[in-house]
Amino acid sequence: MRTTLVECADGTAQVIGPAETVRLAVIDVSGSADIKGEVQRVMDEEDRRRVNPMCESPLRVTLLRCGPAHYRLLLAVHHIAYDSSLDEVFFPEWGLLYDAFRRGAPSPLGELPLQYADFAVWQRRLLQDAELLSEHVGYWKKQLAGAPLPLPLPWRRPDAGPAAAPDVKESVQRVVLLLPDRTGLLKALARREGTTPFTTLLAAFQALLSRATGQRDLTVGSYFAYRNQPEFEGIVGFRTNLVPLRTDLSGDPTFLELLGRVRAVHLAASAHQDVPFSELTRALHTAGCSMPPIQALFSYVRTDHTPLRLPGVRVGRRQILRTAMPSGFSLTIVERTNHRLVTGAVFDAGLYNPACVRKMLHQFKALVEKILADPARRLSELLPI
Repeated sequence: MRTTLVECADGTAQVIGPAETVRLAVIDVSGSADIKGEVQRVMDEEDRRRVNPMCESPLRVTLLRCGPAHYRLLLAVHHIAYDSSLDEVFFPEWGLLYDAFRRGAPSPLGELPLQYADFAVWQRRLLQDAELLSEHVGYWKKQLAGAPLPLPLPWRRPDAGPAAAPDVKESVQRVVLLLPDRTGLLKALARREGTTPFTTLLAAFQALLSRATGQRDLTVGSYFAYRNQPEFEGIVGFRTNLVPLRTDLSGDPTFLELLGRVRAVHLAASAHQDVPFSELTRALHTAGCSMPPIQALFSYVRTDHTPLRLPGVRVGRRQILRTAMPSGFSLTIVERTNHRLVTGAVFDAGLYNPACVRKMLHQFKALVEKILADPARRLSELLPI
């Protein structure tokens, strides 16, 4: 959180600044005739501002004063420093510090034995292990061989170019996917099949993509968290990696059969996830093959397991997600504190039609409900032409 990046002769380097107080911008909107509208305006403006890690901390903090005892705290975090470690480490420690400092007590947190730079060193050493790198690259070379070029998604604008412009305008569409009782059914289905809600919804999303494109061989990307090194669990930083997930949907399988295929793909990918995506792409190119284009991104984010607790304060959270989009399209499932699932599509509005994307989200919602009702049905029955 006190790191900036600089370009040097060997590439990009991390510069760790001294520990210092984070500058807190305070905006008083309590005198506005439309406090709710003013809050939304400031939030939208803050959302549009990019955090530039080349010249500023990856964390920017803004406090909105809405009334004598009502505040909104806006945290803008660059993805280079953001992953689930914010929920697992940052927010719990924030609560402990808040409680201690309001009582005039010192910090209850001990010194970290390792820092994020140590994780970077570990990763670099892994890439220098020729035997291990060869094993991982060998798996991916076999797994991705012969992957077809993806067909255009039907909600893509027909006049859109092949790639997004650098200053692309992102658009977001959200739909409530499942209410808490239905989320319970989803988790029960995943447990029966020896898998997870993530894998189950990924299978549903790939089924929808297959129906939308007519393609039976799909590669979807997802971010996997490095969780094989418990010594790094107490640090904050980006410890995730983009992983390609290629699935065979041929033969009109039942959803349960497809779920078994996706589960096998996910488990194998997890065992070979340690090579960073950029290094994997380079290694495959060197080996005479190429990384197949990723059809879309898919992720599942939980905010239910680490609610922020500040003594003496009623806290509510609203999370706004932005996901890197090599394909210009990503689907994110967010599990809220009350176990309600919200599905959100983040996409390049220059490439995709927002109205068509929203229709797709409702189709996805309908598909998930059909799956929960009868997961043994074939894809052709769940998604008739």
